[in-house]
Amino acid sequence: MDVCWKLFRFDYARYLELRPGLRSANAPEAFAALAENEAEDAIAPALDAGEITLEIARGLIVQSQCCLGEPLPFTRGLPGVVGWLASRPATEDAAELLGALMTGGKNLEPWLTSASGLAGFLTPDETARFSAMLQAAPARRKRGGRRLRTGGLVGACAGFVRRLFDLTPLPSEMLALLAQMAQTAAVNGEGLALAAA
Repeated sequence: MDVCWKLFRFDYARYLELRPGLRSANAPEAFAALAENEAEDAIAPALDAGEITLEIARGLIVQSQCCLGEPLPFTRGLPGVVGWLASRPATEDAAELLGALMTGGKNLEPWLTSASGLAGFLTPDETARFSAMLQAAPARRKRGGRRLRTGGLVGACAGFVRRLFDLTPLPSEMLALLAQMAQTAAVNGEGLALAAA
């Protein structure tokens, strides 16, 4: 089964506000005090009933209050994007940051494990560097104003057939969306968070 990754803009300032309370939260009452909406109100009873663990409860609070806006979903394309970035000298460091998010635990403290669904996050400084690296990514190769094709007729036919059956965006398309999200987060002083679904 493939992991569906979701990338969010991350409210790092709100995370810093929540962190002391979440570190010490060991009872359902503590989570009830941190809840800000109906979905979060359900966390304390679920914890009390033993349906979720403390780590999952902490992760749910962080995701609910710190993950902003619509996520950028990567059904299968995230490893392709990391590979594309890693193959270019200007974006090798960006691939390393994104790969660290995928493998889990990036910037997560021991009380907030990747078992909570949140794989990791980038701080605002890391996000600004990540965005700058993505902006440095070279465009597709061109010659005389026309795209340079590789693979000949067989490669073109194979690509066409592959795209007929695979409805997921190409890594280059996902990279453009990722760069746009990173730039928005960097301008707003936010981080980026990756969650596994």
